[in-house]
Amino acid sequence: MNGFLKKRAKGQFYTKANPFKHRAFKAWTDKAGLPKTVVLEPFAGANSLITHLKDMGLCHRFKSFDIKPAHVEVKKQDTLKKFPTGYKVCITNPPWLPVIQLPACLWISLSAIIKIFMLLLWKNA
Repeated sequence: MNGFLKKRAKGQFYTKANPFKHRAFKAWTDKAGLPKTVVLEPFAGANSLITHLKDMGLCHRFKSFDIKPAHVEVKKQDTLKKFPTGYKVCITNPPWLPVIQLPACLWISLSAIIKIFMLLLWKNA
């Protein structure tokens, strides 16, 4: 199986570019309480999203998990089987698997960011 098919089967597509520079996300950070709250990253992989937030000064405390950690600050845990609880903010790029059910928490995924951008563009047009 080639590299792409392995990634696709496991849903492992790590985020490399910083998706958080848009003004819509920055407005959301105030409502979410960033950087004062602990951010949950349940599908962290290489912890790229947390790194981007830290680089922007938007994240000082976090908990990152992944079934196959690719960063020293990511704890090994299968969060599809045992999802971490007790967090107000969850920012993630979830694995692209057929069915994912996440518990209710304040979270934002890359697809949600895209929807926010589109809504703002439509509203401001």
